[in-house]
Amino acid sequence: MAEPKVTRIPVKLENMLRAFSDMFTTPGYNNFVYMVAAITTCMLPKNIQNLHETIANTCKNKKDYQTYRYFFEKARWNENEVAQKKADIFFKAIGAKKGKRILIIVDDTFKKKKGENTFGVGWFWDHSVGKHIWANNIVTSIIQHKEYFIFHKAMMYVKEEDTEKWGVEFKKKHEIAYEEMVKPLKVPKGANVYVVCDAAYFNKEFISNCRNSPDSYHVIGRVKYDLLITRDDDSNINVKDYFTEEFKKGNYKKIKIGRA
Repeated sequence: MAEPKVTRIPVKLENMLRAFSDMFTTPGYNNFVYMVAAITTCMLPKNIQNLHETIANTCKNKKDYQTYRYFFEKARWNENEVAQKKADIFFKAIGAKKGKRILIIVDDTFKKKKGENTFGVGWFWDHSVGKHIWANNIVTSIIQHKEYFIFHKAMMYVKEEDTEKWGVEFKKKHEIAYEEMVKPLKVPKGANVYVVCDAAYFNKEFISNCRNSPDSYHVIGRVKYDLLITRDDDSNINVKDYFTEEFKKGNYKKIKIGRA
């Protein structure tokens, strides 16, 4: 079956994207619209080459491949501003000012690779298959309210030993999540915000940053089985053993968590 092509921009999509027009130059906005249409249509891996080929050659506004590459790599537009505008549209649609619970969910995922020249590629431990894989490791985030959600932002994680090779500053995953995704996002006053993460992000620094943010976000995370609970008498106990005891008592207390 032939791959679907973008032959023109649907009116509804064009009307929706018009809210972003002031964030780009006129040529940049045209590229933005066609890249959004290509991303939503393309059935192949969404690299620039496949996105370019998804736009039909009969489309009069189609640009050459290098134009779209320049748009992503060098054109003058701010990804945080675009992400914020998208979030603002979502917040307005769900009525976030009325005390609605908003989830900012962060996690990372892998994209397997074969070659050695893709930015950030390396060997990463994949818990789902129990072995190292050659891949990109990407920190991602979404914004959710009930069953409604939108993609927020994503950023490549580069291992510390590979930062010199790729010419970037090393950042831990939880630092990427907070500094690039949680911190820049402006949420309407009155919204009830929870940052949700797994054990890789659930640490004192990440929690403190989220709690000390202007809106004092709640943080929900999964803890690893090897963590220790510090009791009121300063004695330590494994987290699983502690909750086994406490659930039997029905006596729930605030606790401090530290790694074994």
